[in-house]
Amino acid sequence: MKSYIKRISTGLLALFIVISLVPVSISAAHEIITTPTGYDSASDVEYVKSGKYVVNWGARGETCVFLSTYAQNFYTGSYSFDSMSTLTGGSSQSNAPQSALYAALKNLMTDKQTYQTSYDATRDLYCYTDCLRNDYSKISSFYSGTMLNGTWDKGSTWNREHTWPNSKGLDGNDENDIMMLRPTAKSENFSRGNKAYGVGSGYYDPGVDVRGDCARIFLYVYTRWGNTSGNGQYSAWGSNGVIQSLDVLLDWMEEDPVDTWEMGRNDAVQSITGTRNVFVDYPEYAWLLFGQDVPANVTTPSDNDGVTANPGGSTGGSTGGSTSGIKYTPLSSLNDGDKVVIVNPASNQALSSTKTGYYNIGVDVYGGFGSISNTEIFTAKKNSDGTWSFVSGDGKKMAMADSYSSLNEDGTNDKWELTSAGTNQFYLRNTGRDLYLEWYASKSNWSAYKPDELNADYVLAFYKESADNGSSTGGSTGSNTGGSTGGSAGSNSGGATNTPPVSQPGTSEGPQTSAPTSQPSTSEGTQTSTPSSSPATKPAQPAPMTTNPVNPDDFLKDNDDDSSTIWVIIVAAIVIALLGGGAAVWFFVIKPKKTAAAVPAEDAPAEDVSEEETAEVIPVEETPAEEVTEDTPAESTEENE
Repeated sequence: MKSYIKRISTGLLALFIVISLVPVSISAAHEIITTPTGYDSASDVEYVKSGKYVVNWGARGETCVFLSTYAQNFYTGSYSFDSMSTLTGGSSQSNAPQSALYAALKNLMTDKQTYQTSYDATRDLYCYTDCLRNDYSKISSFYSGTMLNGTWDKGSTWNREHTWPNSKGLDGNDENDIMMLRPTAKSENFSRGNKAYGVGSGYYDPGVDVRGDCARIFLYVYTRWGNTSGNGQYSAWGSNGVIQSLDVLLDWMEEDPVDTWEMGRNDAVQSITGTRNVFVDYPEYAWLLFGQDVPANVTTPSDNDGVTANPGGSTGGSTGGSTSGIKYTPLSSLNDGDKVVIVNPASNQALSSTKTGYYNIGVDVYGGFGSISNTEIFTAKKNSDGTWSFVSGDGKKMAMADSYSSLNEDGTNDKWELTSAGTNQFYLRNTGRDLYLEWYASKSNWSAYKPDELNADYVLAFYKESADNGSSTGGSTGSNTGGSTGGSAGSNSGGATNTPPVSQPGTSEGPQTSAPTSQPSTSEGTQTSTPSSSPATKPAQPAPMTTNPVNPDDFLKDNDDDSSTIWVIIVAAIVIALLGGGAAVWFFVIKPKKTAAAVPAEDAPAEDVSEEETAEVIPVEETPAEEVTEDTPAESTEENE
């Protein structure tokens, strides 16, 4: 009977070992239930602050039907949804990153950022961003909603999930962004690994209650950090990328709408970094960015469903018919003697020779060129060395002095190098100072800098009065190419007036936190006193964190998606399983039988013999105890066992 038990036990153990070696995909929880806030409008929200940080006030799974107060104040002027939703998007995944809408969204999230989180700082900030209903003693695990202790325990129970896998193109500030890094229970983090989000074999499905969250985070990294192709290492799309397909992304956006927890998290992150995920506040951009109409019944915080897309490649409207009947069209190349309006398409601001203080103002041409005067029309002159010079209609040179970042019509550095930034788009670099002309969006003025990376602020378009004038009655969309809210049809083929930043290897894009030193206002075109020294390059961001700095080497960085770490764990598990199985087989099958089994049949078994019984049966004088070899006393038998 014992042999049968041994065989069955050995078989079950072997089966367990085999099963343990088969890879199993563990899905995250498919339903996250929390107590709803009951908030129906921004005025209902009760904010709790810890120092300067806002605490997440929302609840997971509770659909958000309003924009928070923080969100409403974030989108103003040319960054309002009414303005940006008319910008040209792409017509597909391939050209969306080259669209005006992409550049404007990227520009918005970049310019608003004032602080970049470090990898180590995030673990102490999750108590504000990832808690529920203002209770920052606990944090919510991203995929399952499991409540975790908000105090960092060195990775014992939770670690930081790179929702955009670190191994798929993150390199620099993007891999430390708290908008993308989420606290996650260790088992859920390990289950996902670095698999792409999606449905079906080979993909990771986070669960219906988190699908929309994952899609919106993907769009944030895709746009804010320009990771449209995994920084050249991976595609953003497909099984080797981050999400399965555009169809899956848009389906998830619709089936899992923004909840109050996402809106509350956006508020909390903004209080830390200064910026927001625009795809949480306005999910509509997900469709518009790829040239698709917003579904009529989609639920969004702003309730802007049914918006019609303005895809690149459409015939669009005229680019800036003015109320005076004059139309302007973008130039694909610049010729000597051209009279042009210099526009930053992302902001729809035209360069003016008029100044406020020491800096040139911009003239908004979003609604057309009706406000353009001779101070915004520059005559281009091509120099013998191939550079360009520009003089405004009121006779002011576009030049720079030997210091400061402002333009100075009396400066000697008046030559500009013209390079392409895409179709109908350009950069202008002052050759004497090696600085690029830019619309400084956060300060609403024109100046020149040498950035680490050329972003949408530096992209320019030249507009020239059309030879075919008189037919326009105004109302067209200014520099918004490819789309028209009125006005006659134009010749511009959409998607041509803006591009994303030019990627430059070896640099990482950081937030632009400092503006030129404030300077007193003076009369137009004059500089009556020496301005404070304005840096030629934008100063580095301040470090607003008040906690003591942490040495990253003090803790093991939990590279959740590091395939080498995963393989080490798998190999270790296999070795342990094999050792355990081998020990079990030896114990149950191979191990020699007990010594007592060698006792002759006529003698009593060792386990039945006590010291007293031995004394009675075997006289001491005949068989001394120390000489007994076969009838071993009980204590000796126990020792052999």
